Amino acid sequence: MVIFTQIISVLFLILSRLQKTKPKSLIMLLTSSVANVASLMLLNQAAGAFLSIATIIRTIIFFLYNKFNLKPSIATFATFEIGFIIIAGITWNSYYDILFLFAVSILTIVTWQDNMFVLRVGMILNSAVLIVYDILIGAYINTIGKVFCLVAAVIAIIYYDVYKRTTPIMKFFYGGKPKLKRRRLWARLKKNRVRGF
Repeated sequence: MVIFTQIISVLFLILSRLQKTKPKSLIMLLTSSVANVASLMLLNQAAGAFLSIATIIRTIIFFLYNKFNLKPSIATFATFEIGFIIIAGITWNSYYDILFLFAVSILTIVTWQDNMFVLRVGMILNSAVLIVYDILIGAYINTIGKVFCLVAAVIAIIYYDVYKRTTPIMKFFYGGKPKLKRRRLWARLKKNRVRGF
Protein backbone atom coordinates (compact mmCIF):
# COMPACT_ATOMS: atom_id res chain seq x y z
CA MET A 1 0.00 0.00 0.00
CA VAL A 2 2.89 2.38 0.80
CA ILE A 3 4.37 1.82 -2.66
CA PHE A 4 1.00 2.41 -4.36
CA THR A 5 0.40 5.73 -2.53
CA GLN A 6 3.95 6.86 -3.28
CA ILE A 7 3.52 6.06 -7.00
CA ILE A 8 0.24 8.03 -7.15
CA SER A 9 1.78 10.94 -5.26
CA VAL A 10 4.83 11.04 -7.52
CA LEU A 11 2.82 10.68 -10.74
CA PHE A 12 0.68 13.72 -9.94
CA LEU A 13 3.74 15.68 -8.75
CA ILE A 14 5.40 15.08 -12.10
CA LEU A 15 2.22 16.16 -13.91
CA SER A 16 2.07 19.32 -11.75
CA ARG A 17 5.53 20.31 -12.97
CA LEU A 18 4.56 19.92 -16.64
CA GLN A 19 1.45 22.13 -16.55
CA LYS A 20 1.38 25.43 -18.40
CA THR A 21 -1.06 27.22 -16.08
CA LYS A 22 -1.18 27.67 -12.33
CA PRO A 23 -4.73 26.28 -11.77
CA LYS A 24 -3.91 22.98 -13.47
CA SER A 25 -0.64 22.77 -11.58
CA LEU A 26 -2.47 23.36 -8.27
CA ILE A 27 -5.03 20.62 -9.03
CA MET A 28 -2.21 18.13 -9.65
CA LEU A 29 -0.45 19.27 -6.45
CA LEU A 30 -3.69 18.79 -4.52
CA THR A 31 -4.12 15.22 -5.76
CA SER A 32 -0.47 14.46 -5.00
CA SER A 33 -0.80 15.85 -1.46
CA VAL A 34 -3.80 13.60 -0.73
CA ALA A 35 -1.79 10.51 -1.77
CA ASN A 36 1.23 11.83 0.13
CA VAL A 37 -0.76 12.05 3.38
CA ALA A 38 -1.59 8.33 3.13
CA SER A 39 2.02 7.49 2.25
CA LEU A 40 3.50 9.44 5.18
CA MET A 41 0.98 8.00 7.65
CA LEU A 42 1.92 4.49 6.55
CA LEU A 43 5.60 5.43 7.09
CA ASN A 44 4.79 6.78 10.61
CA GLN A 45 5.87 10.32 9.72
CA ALA A 46 3.34 12.36 11.72
CA ALA A 47 4.89 15.78 11.03
CA GLY A 48 5.02 15.14 7.28
CA ALA A 49 1.45 13.80 7.24
CA PHE A 50 0.00 16.76 9.15
CA LEU A 51 2.02 19.24 7.09
CA SER A 52 0.66 17.55 3.94
CA ILE A 53 -2.89 17.96 5.26
CA ALA A 54 -2.13 21.66 5.78
CA THR A 55 -0.77 21.87 2.22
CA ILE A 56 -4.07 20.45 0.94
CA ILE A 57 -5.89 23.34 2.64
CA ARG A 58 -3.31 25.82 1.30
CA THR A 59 -3.61 24.50 -2.25
CA ILE A 60 -7.43 24.67 -2.18
CA ILE A 61 -7.36 28.27 -0.89
CA PHE A 62 -4.74 29.41 -3.42
CA PHE A 63 -6.71 27.66 -6.19
CA LEU A 64 -9.88 29.57 -5.20
CA TYR A 65 -7.96 32.85 -5.10
CA ASN A 66 -6.66 32.13 -8.60
CA LYS A 67 -10.09 31.07 -9.90
CA PHE A 68 -11.64 34.39 -8.80
CA ASN A 69 -8.62 36.42 -10.04
CA LEU A 70 -7.68 37.57 -6.55
CA LYS A 71 -4.20 37.94 -5.12
CA PRO A 72 -3.77 36.23 -1.72
CA SER A 73 -2.81 38.80 0.90
CA ILE A 74 0.46 38.77 2.80
CA ALA A 75 -1.62 37.96 5.90
CA THR A 76 -2.89 34.77 4.20
CA PHE A 77 0.64 33.81 3.23
CA ALA A 78 1.98 34.54 6.75
CA THR A 79 -0.88 32.56 8.34
CA PHE A 80 0.06 29.48 6.36
CA GLU A 81 3.78 29.82 7.11
CA ILE A 82 3.16 30.29 10.84
CA GLY A 83 0.65 27.41 10.79
CA PHE A 84 3.24 25.13 9.18
CA ILE A 85 5.83 26.01 11.84
CA ILE A 86 3.29 25.34 14.64
CA ILE A 87 2.28 21.98 13.10
CA ALA A 88 5.93 20.96 12.71
CA GLY A 89 6.62 21.96 16.32
CA ILE A 90 3.66 20.01 17.74
CA THR A 91 4.26 16.87 15.66
CA TRP A 92 8.07 17.02 15.86
CA ASN A 93 9.58 13.56 15.49
CA SER A 94 13.15 14.05 14.23
CA TYR A 95 15.44 16.57 12.58
CA TYR A 96 14.26 15.25 9.21
CA ASP A 97 11.01 17.12 9.78
CA ILE A 98 12.87 20.42 9.27
CA LEU A 99 13.53 19.40 5.66
CA PHE A 100 9.85 18.70 5.03
CA LEU A 101 8.90 22.01 6.66
CA PHE A 102 11.46 23.81 4.46
CA ALA A 103 10.10 22.10 1.29
CA VAL A 104 6.51 23.04 2.22
CA SER A 105 7.58 26.66 2.89
CA ILE A 106 9.27 26.91 -0.51
CA LEU A 107 6.14 25.69 -2.28
CA THR A 108 3.95 28.06 -0.27
CA ILE A 109 6.07 31.04 -1.32
CA VAL A 110 5.99 30.14 -5.02
CA THR A 111 2.30 29.17 -5.18
CA TRP A 112 1.37 32.38 -3.36
CA GLN A 113 2.41 34.52 -6.35
CA ASP A 114 1.35 34.25 -10.02
CA ASN A 115 4.63 34.04 -11.93
CA MET A 116 4.87 30.56 -13.49
CA PHE A 117 8.66 30.82 -13.99
CA VAL A 118 9.12 31.46 -10.26
CA LEU A 119 6.70 28.59 -9.54
CA ARG A 120 8.74 26.20 -11.68
CA VAL A 121 12.04 27.27 -10.09
CA GLY A 122 10.45 26.76 -6.67
CA MET A 123 9.32 23.30 -7.73
CA ILE A 124 12.95 22.44 -8.58
CA LEU A 125 14.09 23.58 -5.12
CA ASN A 126 11.16 21.78 -3.49
CA SER A 127 12.02 18.53 -5.30
CA ALA A 128 15.71 18.81 -4.35
CA VAL A 129 14.90 19.21 -0.64
CA LEU A 130 12.32 16.39 -0.73
CA ILE A 131 14.81 14.01 -2.38
CA VAL A 132 17.04 14.35 0.70
CA TYR A 133 14.03 14.00 3.05
CA ASP A 134 12.72 10.88 1.29
CA ILE A 135 16.16 9.23 1.38
CA LEU A 136 16.42 9.87 5.13
CA ILE A 137 12.95 8.44 5.94
CA GLY A 138 13.34 5.46 3.59
CA ALA A 139 10.70 6.45 1.02
CA TYR A 140 12.73 5.20 -1.94
CA ILE A 141 9.90 5.21 -4.49
CA ASN A 142 9.29 8.85 -3.59
CA THR A 143 13.03 9.55 -3.94
CA ILE A 144 13.13 8.20 -7.49
CA GLY A 145 9.90 10.03 -8.26
CA LYS A 146 11.22 13.35 -6.93
CA VAL A 147 14.22 13.00 -9.25
CA PHE A 148 11.74 12.70 -12.14
CA CYS A 149 9.84 15.71 -10.72
CA LEU A 150 13.04 17.74 -10.71
CA VAL A 151 13.77 16.75 -14.32
CA ALA A 152 10.15 17.54 -15.32
CA ALA A 153 10.40 21.02 -13.77
CA VAL A 154 13.67 21.68 -15.65
CA ILE A 155 12.05 20.50 -18.92
CA ALA A 156 9.06 22.79 -18.27
CA ILE A 157 11.35 25.79 -17.68
CA ILE A 158 13.25 25.10 -20.91
CA TYR A 159 10.04 24.51 -22.89
CA TYR A 160 7.86 27.35 -21.55
CA ASP A 161 10.34 29.96 -20.33
CA VAL A 162 13.45 29.54 -22.50
CA TYR A 163 11.84 28.51 -25.82
CA LYS A 164 8.60 30.43 -25.05
CA ARG A 165 6.36 27.63 -26.37
CA THR A 166 2.64 28.15 -25.92
CA THR A 167 1.32 24.65 -26.64
CA PRO A 168 1.02 22.73 -23.35
CA ILE A 169 3.52 19.87 -23.01
CA MET A 170 0.67 17.54 -22.06
CA LYS A 171 -0.75 17.75 -25.62
CA PHE A 172 2.17 15.64 -26.82
CA PHE A 173 0.88 12.76 -24.69
CA TYR A 174 -2.45 12.48 -26.49
CA GLY A 175 -1.31 12.85 -30.06
CA GLY A 176 -1.79 16.43 -31.15
CA LYS A 177 -5.12 18.15 -31.59
CA PRO A 178 -8.28 16.59 -30.20
CA LYS A 179 -10.96 15.42 -32.65
CA LEU A 180 -13.27 18.35 -31.92
CA LYS A 181 -10.60 20.88 -32.88
CA ARG A 182 -9.82 18.94 -36.04
CA ARG A 183 -13.51 18.97 -37.02
CA ARG A 184 -13.73 22.71 -36.46
CA LEU A 185 -10.60 23.25 -38.54
CA TRP A 186 -12.04 21.16 -41.42
CA ALA A 187 -15.35 23.05 -41.21
CA ARG A 188 -13.50 26.37 -41.46
CA LEU A 189 -11.46 25.18 -44.44
CA LYS A 190 -14.60 24.03 -46.28
CA LYS A 191 -16.28 27.36 -45.57
CA ASN A 192 -13.29 29.24 -46.97
CA ARG A 193 -13.31 27.10 -50.14
CA VAL A 194 -16.99 27.83 -50.69
CA ARG A 195 -16.34 31.58 -50.32
CA GLY A 196 -13.47 31.32 -52.79
CA PHE A 197 -10.55 32.16 -50.52
